[in-house]
Amino acid sequence: MRKWVSRVTKTAWLRPALIAAALYALMFILLSAVATPERYDIQTGHPAPVTIFATKDVEDTVTTQKLKDEAAAAVDYSYGSIDSTVVNQVITDFNGCYSALISLREEGLTDFDNISDQRLEEIAVKTGVTLTRSDVEAVCTAGSDTIEAVFNEARTLIRETLASTLPEGQEGAALSKVSRDLMAEGYDPNLVSAAVAVTRATLRPNMLIDEETTEQNRQRARDLIEPQMCIKGEAVVREGDIVTEAKYQILSNLGLIKDANFDLMLFLGIALIVLLVLAALGLYLYLYLPALLREPRKLLLLSLIILLVLCISVIARSLNTYLMPVALGLMLTATLLEPRLALF
Repeated sequence: MRKWVSRVTKTAWLRPALIAAALYALMFILLSAVATPERYDIQTGHPAPVTIFATKDVEDTVTTQKLKDEAAAAVDYSYGSIDSTVVNQVITDFNGCYSALISLREEGLTDFDNISDQRLEEIAVKTGVTLTRSDVEAVCTAGSDTIEAVFNEARTLIRETLASTLPEGQEGAALSKVSRDLMAEGYDPNLVSAAVAVTRATLRPNMLIDEETTEQNRQRARDLIEPQMCIKGEAVVREGDIVTEAKYQILSNLGLIKDANFDLMLFLGIALIVLLVLAALGLYLYLYLPALLREPRKLLLLSLIILLVLCISVIARSLNTYLMPVALGLMLTATLLEPRLALF
């Protein structure tokens, strides 16, 4: 007896559950079809086939990121304290390279135009300086007083540069100044080139970039940039305009690009709304009209009324929203089922 009652109870609830599930699925499909915006076959660098408007507020992520990058790039480097030991280290290295160059003069090199690349590599390993054939020739053929004067002047310029601080990243500008100053003294260009090569190989900054502080300052600059928004109803791209990367990304975020990822939040929102509506309806029936839950035909009729009103509303919506027959569902429910249910 108990088993039979249990089966009857299960059967009694099975039909309403199936009707509710079918109604939920059909409502979800119908509303999703209406809410899903039209998608377009668009590519960056090509003209837009039609004017496309934003269906909701969305951030222009590409432009926002560009502005953030520009703001960060405009922030100057932050440097640590001056390293006073760098001057002596640089001068010591400079003197070592200079001595090695002077030793080249004792090797009796000739026919400089035909010095092999392998020989130049050997000279670079020995002296610690990368020289051209012209540099080697200038070092080996210049007078002792001349070469000493050039390198003494270069040494002095290095001291002056480091005395006034050389920030990291400014080495190129310092080398250019050394070259200009030596050339202004009237020295042989090839000999000046050799002196600059030695300077390049030994010069180091005495003010290093504080990477952590610099990045903090840049991040603060990024944070000050307000997100660039495309407002609902605004024309994202007009017909015939070339689609830029920024415009394409906006359209993609709106779910308006064919083959793009679908708008997950949109479908989750529709699913949740339909679930809440049907859950509220089911709770009302359970509390106040439980007899109706035991009549599958009436539940089926209620479902058909809901779907009928939705379908007609979808069609009328394309013409004018005021044509949507909202009262139709109320009248049919009150007439065919229950006035209290119509009020709900």
